Amino acid sequence: MKVQQALKGDRLMKGVTGMSVSEFQELVKKFGKKPEKRKRITI
Repeated sequence: MKVQQALKGDRLMKGVTGMSVSEFQELVKKFGKKPEKRKRITI
């Protein structure tokens, strides 16, 4: 169930931002921000 939700979220993320959640997390890592911050920007 959680895997399906994650995939759904990934597709939604890709639709909204043009990149998947994992790609976004990589960006976050590059900029040295904490992944928790991502939760604030999700729709």
